[in-house]
Amino acid sequence: MNVISPAASLERAALTYWEALIPREDDRPPRARILHIFERLESLSRPPAYRSCPLVATAVELKDSEHPAGVVARRFKDMLTNYFHQEVRRSGVAVTSATTLLDVAGLRQEPVCFLRP
Repeated sequence: MNVISPAASLERAALTYWEALIPREDDRPPRARILHIFERLESLSRPPAYRSCPLVATAVELKDSEHPAGVVARRFKDMLTNYFHQEVRRSGVAVTSATTLLDVAGLRQEPVCFLRP
């Protein structure tokens, strides 16, 4: 009987997520390519089939950052972060923070004040 290690299983999940999230190379502007990822995440996370992202769950649950499954989860996060940085750079904006990403994607909104004076 072949037993698949948690890290190998997570590696397969990471590849599946990557292929589902990242748009193929095309001529869309960086903003559209970034928004594509969020739209896909929204689509993929709809019930009833969705339980949780195995990569996020692994990163949250494992306390040992050197655990092979934790290394896989971290590598996926780094790949996604690098992808976002690449798209921001393609837009001509210097990457300085997550706020830059949100600005390029047009996702940052003004804070909402729920407390009225």
